[in-house]
Amino acid sequence: MFLVAGERICQRVLGDRVHFCHRGVGEDTTCGDIAAFHEVQNIYLESFRKLRHIPAPQDSNGVIELTNLLEDISQRHGVVLKRLAAAVHDLRKKGRISSEAHSNYLECFLDRQALPSWPKGADTCVHGNMTARIGTLMLTQQHLSLQPGNHQYGWVGNIQLECRPANICHTAAFYARELCEKEYGWAPEVQVHGDTDAQLAYFPAYIHYVMGELLKNAVRATMERNPKDPPPVEVEIGGGDTEVGVCVRDHGGGIPRELQEKVWQYSFTSVKQDDRLQNVLYEQDRPLLAGLGFGLPLSRLYARYFGGDIQLNSLVNRGTSAYYQMNRLGEVSEAIPEYYLRKVPLKHDWKDE
Repeated sequence: MFLVAGERICQRVLGDRVHFCHRGVGEDTTCGDIAAFHEVQNIYLESFRKLRHIPAPQDSNGVIELTNLLEDISQRHGVVLKRLAAAVHDLRKKGRISSEAHSNYLECFLDRQALPSWPKGADTCVHGNMTARIGTLMLTQQHLSLQPGNHQYGWVGNIQLECRPANICHTAAFYARELCEKEYGWAPEVQVHGDTDAQLAYFPAYIHYVMGELLKNAVRATMERNPKDPPPVEVEIGGGDTEVGVCVRDHGGGIPRELQEKVWQYSFTSVKQDDRLQNVLYEQDRPLLAGLGFGLPLSRLYARYFGGDIQLNSLVNRGTSAYYQMNRLGEVSEAIPEYYLRKVPLKHDWKDE
């Protein structure tokens, strides 16, 4: 009985979130000729329609049917980020992010959804569309991993009860160095030290994404400034009662002051945009060292979603330190913006639309 009731709640909440994401993409009027935006809109629309029309689970057969649908949705939504990155790439090529107003509008669109008028600045917008996407992805994957037969000792769904960030940092470092070697033929060493035994209950996949992005930026900056004899990138871990923190230090020369705010924009990248990048954007499984422009802002959004944060401190002509704080799960609630709750309340009956 409780399982079936939980499935019904899951179906409704996911329907609300997918509906919000679809409306966010569909209401934009500036990207009508960008094919990738249409593709994302269609992905959300198809998912919403299927969630809307599938009967609410009444028994174990209904649970199985909903689970199969969520597996399909999870697989199809896997391309959304790269399609959005491809769309932003197309907007750059068409010269539509040339002004501050257009750039701010795009940030609001990606963080929340399109606004009816140009905003005064990106800081006036709240995270919504991307936040709703994170919540949809997390809820879907957590639901699937909790199904009978998927249980693993020491885990609750995708949450590892004794997650050790140091282990993930080593894995992410190997991944970042591998991409760096493919790009430059060599990669700086990554040293992990500090409280390497620190543990917390967390989603390892999100730590791996964030650390992968921070380390990719660090090794790339280090190689570009020191191509012949790159100094090591340092990763220091600290654990406390309420949070675990990771600091990534590089010797890549630092971030110019005029770019320190722009690095948090989805529309910004320091990598030259070319046809090779455009081709990679449409290859779902091909990783990039840099170039999408989504890495840092999305990493910070992941961190804040779970009650943490990412901050950058840059020392001119020396390097950058990135601080990643992870709040221990159970201390905070899901960081859903108030705008989302006002726009699509969870009790909203989207089946009647």
